[in-house]
Amino acid sequence: PGVGKTTVMREIARVLSDEFHKRVVIVDTSNEIGGDGNIPHAAIGGARRMQVPMPSMQHSVMIEAVENHMPEVIIVDEIGTEAEARACRSIAERGIMLIGTAHGHQIDNVMKNPTLSDLVRFDFHVVLPIVSNMFSPF
Repeated sequence: PGVGKTTVMREIARVLSDEFHKRVVIVDTSNEIGGDGNIPHAAIGGARRMQVPMPSMQHSVMIEAVENHMPEVIIVDEIGTEAEARACRSIAERGIMLIGTAHGHQIDNVMKNPTLSDLVRFDFHVVLPIVSNMFSPF
């Protein structure tokens, strides 16, 4: 908490939607990324926000986003349950880019979590140095 993760997620959504012209959907369970009002936070740019009525429904909203909104990118905050991990796998199998967060003090915590370990891939540019100086090469 407090290292700028939400700010980074908002900026990723904005850049992908506004500068790279990708169809971006944010599945926002805690309403932190897109805000909790009727109008999404301006910092997410043209990304579409889908609010999740109850945390236990996050996996269903993730699949609904795929089926109803034709996203090229889905952004999800706090992936943690087996149902959410299954939804992530389904999204990836459909060729949709998925950007998400998971709780852990270090990346090893997530890598050793049996529910999440196979979701972690490093064939992309890692933004960890931006989020926390703990990972900074400087």
